[in-house]
Amino acid sequence: MWFAFAHEIEAAMKPGGEFEDATDWAGKCPGATARIAGLLHVIEHSHGSPWGNDISAVTMKQAVEIMSVIIQHSRHALDLAGADQSTSAARKVWEWVERGRREKFNLRDAYQGLKGTFPRMGNLREAVDALAERGYLETIEPPKAGPGRPRSPAVIVRPDIAEGWR
Repeated sequence: MWFAFAHEIEAAMKPGGEFEDATDWAGKCPGATARIAGLLHVIEHSHGSPWGNDISAVTMKQAVEIMSVIIQHSRHALDLAGADQSTSAARKVWEWVERGRREKFNLRDAYQGLKGTFPRMGNLREAVDALAERGYLETIEPPKAGPGRPRSPAVIVRPDIAEGWR
């Protein structure tokens, strides 16, 4: 039961998963769950010898249920604390990319497509950078040109993701 829970958490830390933006925190959940199970086991056998018994499936199930409540509470607390602002902005950009199945675009196109969502180009750039850090896409800066307005950076979606849209 613990291994199944640990694998669920690990899968949820991948790009697109529930914990992609909280991998440090989520990576500690399986260990914390095992410690909770140990505490419940000691309480259950406090008048005997807890070291002489294995942790039961019922006890492990209780520990997983407790951690599930902690997970939900923590997600809401992180959202309320504003720790998730960059992720929220990145999600808006990613929804725009997915909706249009855009394999390649430039930042100006994204800024125009998301007009009203980002007050300045710098805000959009932060969201795109967050997606790049997570491996969803890559930003390619244009070479420095002569006078006039600089060219907009190109953005390329990871090929295996774009392949899934076809």
